[in-house]
Amino acid sequence: MSLTRLTVYADPADLAIIKEAAARGGGAQSAIIRKAIHREAIHLAALGKGVRTETTGPDTG
Repeated sequence: MSLTRLTVYADPADLAIIKEAAARGGGAQSAIIRKAIHREAIHLAALGKGVRTETTGPDTG
């Protein structure tokens, strides 16, 4: 899989949660963030096709 470098701004509280989860799981923070981006991309693709997903609803963020 080819990856592209991306710079994003994130809430410090969210980053603290990600950092703690990575430490507990023995993984990398970047892996958690990549998985979250992928899940959102799949969700957005489904919305574009008119498919309902369990996370379909108003944007809260």
